[in-house]
Amino acid sequence: MKLPTSRRSTRLAAGAGLALAAAGLAACQSLVTTVPLSQQLAPLDLALSAAPDVLEAQAHSGDGQAQFAMVIVSTYGLGGRRLDAAAASRWRQQARSNRRFMPITQYTAAFNGSPSRVNIINVPVQAVSDAQWQAVERCVAFLAGDGVNDQSACGDAEETRRRQMAWRRSIEQ
Repeated sequence: MKLPTSRRSTRLAAGAGLALAAAGLAACQSLVTTVPLSQQLAPLDLALSAAPDVLEAQAHSGDGQAQFAMVIVSTYGLGGRRLDAAAASRWRQQARSNRRFMPITQYTAAFNGSPSRVNIINVPVQAVSDAQWQAVERCVAFLAGDGVNDQSACGDAEETRRRQMAWRRSIEQ
């Protein structure tokens, strides 16, 4: 037997569905976090502070942040290294393809007499995010004087001064 529906009840049901969808999206958005600029610039700080030989050993062991730092070292000849576009390209390719796994726990409730269980799902994520690539490239362009005049690209005034001094020291080596 079909129950009669009115336009009003159909609109209420549709409105309730939209409200649930909006609540779900809001919950998902709360899980997205913004990484502070100082953390995004970690590969640059690594390139400016670590000895190139140590950094290269870390990069060869699969450390994505160190691989990205080696891109900077090879591109600009930091830490006494010579400019090497081919090495920079190889390191860039390795850093871009470097993946790590983030475990996500999924709980499946008991249903129809079956026991509940916990599953661990390993989701691959990039070792260096696109946002991190962009942030580092903006700051490096500012430090190298490549036409970028945005001092905030390297953090607040104190962080920018610290990175500028480290950049000059690393270039002069």
